[in-house]
Amino acid sequence: MRSRTGVRRLERADRGDLSAEAAERDAVWRLIVRLPAKQRITVVLRFYEDLDDTAIAEILGCSPATVRTHTMRALTALRQHLDTSVDTSPDTSVDTSEKSLR
Repeated sequence: MRSRTGVRRLERADRGDLSAEAAERDAVWRLIVRLPAKQRITVVLRFYEDLDDTAIAEILGCSPATVRTHTMRALTALRQHLDTSVDTSPDTSVDTSEKSLR
């Protein structure tokens, strides 16, 4: 049986983890909205709406291979920005300033 104090500490720790996750999601979203339109659309449809290449291709009026290319380029750009911000920032937070995205 847990004491009330132990439960409160656990609840605070869970909120802290959720807060960090939310901050990370927000930082990634700020990077996604700066992607070129087709790259942004493919990322959102693939990872947020869980659509496959064929469904995305139908929406965009292009081939599935083009969808994969847009997705690959978007993920490469996101990785570069995330890696750069983690490597140069002592607190490992994501730098989303305009300067870091160019």
